[in-house]
This record gives sequence, structure tokens and C-alpha cells, in this order.
Amino acid sequence: MVVALIAVLVNPSIGASATAPADKKLTVAQGKRIYDQAVKATSIWMANTPFSKTSTIEDSTITGRPFTITNEIIDRNNNISFEENGEKSFIIGETMYDEIKEYGLADFELAIAEDLGLNLNAKYLSMEPLLVNPDYPLIEFRAVFRLWASPDFTGDRTGAKSTAVTYRKTGSTELLTVTLNYTAKNGLPAAKRVYTTKIERGLIITTTALEISSGDRYRTTTTFKAFSGTITAPAGPYLDYTRIFLDPRYGKVPDGKSAGIALKSYVREAKIIAAFESVEKLSIEIWKMIAKDVDKMVIYDKGVEFSYGPENDKRACGVFTDEGADLKLVTCSELGFTIL
Repeated sequence: MVVALIAVLVNPSIGASATAPADKKLTVAQGKRIYDQAVKATSIWMANTPFSKTSTIEDSTITGRPFTITNEIIDRNNNISFEENGEKSFIIGETMYDEIKEYGLADFELAIAEDLGLNLNAKYLSMEPLLVNPDYPLIEFRAVFRLWASPDFTGDRTGAKSTAVTYRKTGSTELLTVTLNYTAKNGLPAAKRVYTTKIERGLIITTTALEISSGDRYRTTTTFKAFSGTITAPAGPYLDYTRIFLDPRYGKVPDGKSAGIALKSYVREAKIIAAFESVEKLSIEIWKMIAKDVDKMVIYDKGVEFSYGPENDKRACGVFTDEGADLKLVTCSELGFTIL
């Protein structure tokens, strides 16, 4: 299923000398043409090639854990592995395996698991998403996994004092750089943002986004590589979460627990999207992406309102936090939030 790398010809008039490569200043329009051409080729490559995507997020403002590292892989069989700071998840065929760490089981889930005699010491839980939720978009998830999902060529230029674009070509390697400078205003400090795209034989192999402000640095580096191996399920035994979910007692949980389960799944999906797009915090845009696939979900300025319960006829609000969302068993409008 591995296909040949797709070469994209770049106008030689904007290339640097092969004997003495040097940065050349471009207009935003010229740089965007090169970038869009490379994105188009890379998108075709990602749609047809097993690949790995590794993202490193460096944040100098976080004490003790300045780096977040995610590694995403899709193999020739369309199996997927996802790892963030050592915690792993897998989708093998129609089965999902998730390391039981950050997302532990709720008390009532543990009670059902214990009564069913499930292995509570298993490192991974397994589940059949199509049984748990017939509408679980595994096909769509795999398709989205293969999509190019990075910022536009210049990122957000709103309020930028200056924008500079430079280009350098050395052999088959191209380096495209956008530098944005912002002055201090409205109480915000001056800032500098630098977006760098490394292109090899027409394909994007590395992107870097760097922001410097008041001495703080926030940098995201993402690399793409072809993957020739095969992803397999982690070693068992597993805790069979499908049995917990399909147990008759599962649908009789109190409102708080039922709504909490739903919200936790939405937060989890939002975090997967955020990691896929190499961003640290959940944005309104990410929540809007979730809402497109969830019936009756409504996005507010400070939270997300959703339905829950056996008949999906009750409403609750997830109030946005830095970590995700906190559950409130009232509607977002009752909390005084503004619908978007």
C-alpha cells in the first residue's frame, strides 16, 4: 500500500542557487503557492501511505513537564496506535484497546466489572465501539486520521505588525519560513511567531510553530515519516469494557454518573482531536467539530450543552476548563452562558 513519494515542481525562479543556497524574500502570495502545493501533495501521500506523525510540544511556562510528546501511526492494514507521554491506545480492526491510566473506571463501572469477574488488574481495557455505540465513526475516524490538519500558511495574522516570508532550496530540500511580529498593546506583551515548513521532494516532512513572548517560549514540532511496520494489539489480558457497557445495570446509573460518562467521552474525543492537531488546549473550534457528530449538542461561549440518559432526553452542561469540562446538571443557558 506504500506509494512512491509525489514530487511537486516548484517554480525555479523562486529557488536559491544550488551552489550557494540563500534565503530569498517572498511575498505572502508566493509563499502560500509553494505551501499549498506541498500540502496538496502531502495530503495525497497521507491518504494512501502508512505513516507516523510525531508531535513535540514545548512550553516553558509549565514547571516540571515542559514537553508533551504524541506519536500517531497508521499501518497498511489501517490499524492505528496513539501514544501521548507514554500512555497508549490502539484501534485494531473493530476493537479498541485503551491503557487504563488517566481515564480510570467510575465506581459503578468497577462494581459491575467486579461482579462480572473481569480482570481489574489488566493494563488495557478492550471494547467493541460498534457494539457500544452503533454510530461510532470508526471509518470516519480513520479517514480523519489521514487528513492534513495543520494551521494555514501564515497562521493567524490578526494584529500582526509585520509579516516576512523567506524561502531556501538546497537540492531536493525546501525551507519555507513565516515570521510574524506583534507589538505590545491592550495589556498584551510584544510577541514573535515563526512558522517553518521543511519540504523534501515535494512532501512536507517537518513543521515547526514557535511563539516567543516576555521570555516565554511555546514551540510545536511535527514530523511525518512513512511507516513500514505492522501495528498489533497490546499483550493481554484485557478488561472487557463492552461487557460492562452492555450489562443491564449500566443504564440505571444516577443522572450525575450518566451525564458524567457522556461528558467524559466527549472530552476524551476532543483531546484526541487536539493532539491530532498538535494543540495543547481544547478550543471552541474543536468543540464545534465534536458537535457536528453529536445530536442535540450545542456550543456556548463558556460550555457545551448535551443530552444524556437512557432516552437521551435530559440536558446537562460541561463548563469549559483548562483540562476539559466540568459537569453541571443544568443547561448552559441556565448558567447564563451565551449560545454561539
